Amino acid sequence: MKPDYSFFEPEERLPLSSVDDYIDFLFPYLTTNEKIALFLKRKYNPHTEFFDSKEHLKAIIDKGLKDCDCYISLSTCVPVGGKISKSAEHMYRRNSLGFDFDKKDFVNRLTTIQDFTAHFYSSTGLYIHYAIDSGNGYHFYVGIEETTDIPRVTSITRRFAVLSGADKANISKAQTLRMPGTLNHKNPQSPLAVNIVSAYIKDDKYRRYTLDYLESKLNMLERTAGIRPVIQKKSYNHREVKGMYLCIANMLKNGVPKGERNKCLGRIVSYYRDVARL
Repeated sequence: MKPDYSFFEPEERLPLSSVDDYIDFLFPYLTTNEKIALFLKRKYNPHTEFFDSKEHLKAIIDKGLKDCDCYISLSTCVPVGGKISKSAEHMYRRNSLGFDFDKKDFVNRLTTIQDFTAHFYSSTGLYIHYAIDSGNGYHFYVGIEETTDIPRVTSITRRFAVLSGADKANISKAQTLRMPGTLNHKNPQSPLAVNIVSAYIKDDKYRRYTLDYLESKLNMLERTAGIRPVIQKKSYNHREVKGMYLCIANMLKNGVPKGERNKCLGRIVSYYRDVARL
């Protein structure tokens, strides 16, 4: 029976070995100082390599990285303070959402790639632009319009993961996923290939989603599912003062209950007024 790929958009499929197109999908272009992070999880020498050229990365993958688990950052990285790493503060630009589905989380429910793609579409309403067989599950990618708002992308990804049952632990500002064309060494005695199953990006109908559209869709889906929206607290960077009272630090970090805000605000103002006099 011919596989049903109707849950992908558009209908054209690319060759399984099209890793070059996958890299171009994640990173349509690189600007000065932008790099792609590739984490090589070797037993005795785990480290991250940074590429300022897509062609260099493509050549490395083409030669074969079969001796370790390889993970690619979904965001470009830029130096901060003259240094670069794959930590969150170095993440700069994103062009996709990434979702990790582990087969063991769907035992007796979903089995084949067709099962998983149908489930993803029915639970999110999103078309999949790349599907990767990670060895023990599937990675789905959804193209988005270019953005540097990494926290917003992370929030959107996590909300769709809640709806679809994707692995939430994998989602962060510094999210990485397994690199196609490499091997999954979770079981060292029997490594599994990480392959592109299908890709749908070269067609007149192909469009990347806007973040506004995705958030609007999430609001509707969450209301239907009875999920209450999570109110994101603003993150403030408070300069810690040596000897700060523990109660003041706790109020600034965790907020205060309703009914005590005026009183607590007075304490905070008094504290900083007294500090300013020192």
